[in-house]
Amino acid sequence: MKLPNKTPKEKIIKLITDVMLRKAGNGHDGFSPWGSEIIVVEDEGRRSAYLSDDQKVLKPLTIQGIASEIISYCDQQDISNLLMDHDLAVRTAKTYLLRAIPMDTEQVKLSRKADEPGYCHFRQPYNLLENVTEEQFRESCPLFSDWIDRVTLNRDAFIHFIGSIFDNNSYNQQYLVIKGSGGDGKGSLLNCLHKFFGPIYAASFMSRILHKDWTSTTYQKRLVTFPDAQNLKHLNEEVFKAITGGNPVPYRGLYEKEFTGVSKAKFIVCTNEDVDVSGMLSDSRRRIY
Repeated sequence: MKLPNKTPKEKIIKLITDVMLRKAGNGHDGFSPWGSEIIVVEDEGRRSAYLSDDQKVLKPLTIQGIASEIISYCDQQDISNLLMDHDLAVRTAKTYLLRAIPMDTEQVKLSRKADEPGYCHFRQPYNLLENVTEEQFRESCPLFSDWIDRVTLNRDAFIHFIGSIFDNNSYNQQYLVIKGSGGDGKGSLLNCLHKFFGPIYAASFMSRILHKDWTSTTYQKRLVTFPDAQNLKHLNEEVFKAITGGNPVPYRGLYEKEFTGVSKAKFIVCTNEDVDVSGMLSDSRRRIY
């Protein structure tokens, strides 16, 4: 296919955008089909783009990232005078972000099981078993059984909280505080959870809670941990109580505009310090010690 020498840039933007939207690019119109699947998700009026792999796992994609995909596609076309430079690619990327039919955030889960259909930010490497007897559990999970046996207070609550992390629809307005004297398995438990949850796991520090961008480190995370908390007074800071209370909080990533949303993260606080459990209703409802 040969484009006219003076094809308007607006026409090129429309042509490539139509290909990305699967409205063109059938091989008969001179354009090959668009390869990579770029998903647009809308949350609270804010649109974000993601690159989907074969397992429908989404990776964040900036405007520059979309533009790179566009330039790569155009370079592979045998079309004369299809000159796609950086600025034109960025304009095309922005046009696609606006024209694409967005998915609702409810259609994209933070995590899914290995064979569960649908889009997600992380696909679990295993299919979890259900209705497992205690004997089967101890045979299959000797390390976790050992952790359970070390819990001396609120053992059932501990088990249920860990299990709830794997359930996307579980009640999120609670967090777990684990106190130990050291060498008792807290770190190895967090390492195990890190390996399982991969990119939707984040580690943080109490001093970070007061930073303006702290909430952005919890965005699109399922589990946020404090491996060695020294100053537990930050658990009563306004922003931490808001995010663990299910209230909307502001998020602002690096070089991004601030937006407001509700966190889906669960929190585990590990400490060697004494834990002051107040009688306040908010503490008794949210904090598991």
